[in-house]
Amino acid sequence: MNSLIIFANDLAKHFVLSRNKKAAVAHIVYELNSRIDVESNKPLNETDKKFVLRLVEDIINGHMQFSLKPGEMIVRKQADYKEFIILKKFILSHLINAVHK
Repeated sequence: MNSLIIFANDLAKHFVLSRNKKAAVAHIVYELNSRIDVESNKPLNETDKKFVLRLVEDIINGHMQFSLKPGEMIVRKQADYKEFIILKKFILSHLINAVHK
């Protein structure tokens, strides 16, 4: 669980700091689809992917705080959240459903 929160924090930082939000969303899709769960050593399942995406949204909109390194500063903007909401449908439509055997 903690690793998913850290993962979501990193994805949210990437999105907020990116000048090209569409490229940032493509990066988020890639990371979600290629992430291997540390405990099971398998790709994330659909529930975990959606959970991470929800955490990313919560961080971007300010319901959760960024986890920052000493000296790191990130300014959250309302425009970032609005753009994320617009692009969220794209992310959801491109998530690959992992089938665990």
